[in-house]
Amino acid sequence: MQYFRCVNHIREQINPKGLKQIITEYNLKNGDKGTEIITNLDSQGNKGIRTISRDYFGKPTCVTDEVYGRKEVYIPAPYPNTGIIQKSKGNPNTPYSNISIEDLCKY
Repeated sequence: MQYFRCVNHIREQINPKGLKQIITEYNLKNGDKGTEIITNLDSQGNKGIRTISRDYFGKPTCVTDEVYGRKEVYIPAPYPNTGIIQKSKGNPNTPYSNISIEDLCKY
């Protein structure tokens, strides 16, 4: 039942690359927050979905990207200020030390 969403805000925007985005901000029943960004990628109807999960205080805990049938999950590295870890099916976990989870959450 924790996945029941209470939608706070829905808006549309054009990103710097000229692609249309629909941004939905919501709260979950357990107090966590989230943002879902749907980006229209091309004229064939392909869409990219980015889901940003935040804890009760608004700190990002996980970013999930679903693009062209591929799903990638980004989580903060275990040590503070050391970047993120990318998880994807069929691939080893990949650390990225040059980007933070907060940088991925900018839209």
